[in-house]
Amino acid sequence: MASVMNRQRSGSLYITISIPPLLAYQRPNTLPYPSHLPPDSDVTNYELECAHGFANEEFSWGLYFYHDESKGTWYTLRRVSPLSIDRTMPIPPAFEMIKQDVPLATLRLNVMLVGLIRVFAVDPGANTDAHMGGFGSYLDWLTANLAIQATRSFLWVVGAYVRCRQHVVRAHGLSDPGTFDISRFLHEALTFAYLEVWYAVGGQLPRPIISSESGAALVLDEITEGNRPGEVEQNAEKDVEKVLDVNDESQWPKLPIRAKKTK
Repeated sequence: MASVMNRQRSGSLYITISIPPLLAYQRPNTLPYPSHLPPDSDVTNYELECAHGFANEEFSWGLYFYHDESKGTWYTLRRVSPLSIDRTMPIPPAFEMIKQDVPLATLRLNVMLVGLIRVFAVDPGANTDAHMGGFGSYLDWLTANLAIQATRSFLWVVGAYVRCRQHVVRAHGLSDPGTFDISRFLHEALTFAYLEVWYAVGGQLPRPIISSESGAALVLDEITEGNRPGEVEQNAEKDVEKVLDVNDESQWPKLPIRAKKTK
């Protein structure tokens, strides 16, 4: 099981789960969230069977990079208003990326935040690779480019995480089991989210942080009970249809080329 985090360390990357902005007619106590993940739930269909139809997701997913105790960057998506869509583009983007500098303590007091899942943490001194302009700069570039053709915030987050994971492994010579099981991670994340969402609706603050089993192998010098890289590797499902091989670049998300406006 994932571990609850009682302390944070700089150089950490988190996946954030939030309640989407409420519509004018919605009230928090009417949101259709279950109190737990049903045992027969098929997480592989999560992105195909959104609770509220094609245009919406039940959660908003984002990334948060924790620089240090006083600084952090939160990356999220916001749906583009139909009135501001650039009709000159062949395929107008559905979302725009929002980048905010937010201290972690402040983010945890956000009333729409359900919780954070730490997916890896590396030595802060390792986040200054000169050829990439630093991990923060790499994350800025990656999230913005993947947002251009994003159709779901969850797929955007997972695509960015897989690329970030591979970047950190290669740049700093870390040991990685070599696979990221999307279904396994989604099961872990939704179990956490459904358990916490009603506490978030009820206004309980600060919002919690857990450490994901999926990222345990990328946490340097910090192995907690029940969160060991070897266990993650041994327990990972081997169904090739559900596993992304992070060493196989053909399975990485393709970064789109920005379309130029026509006069």
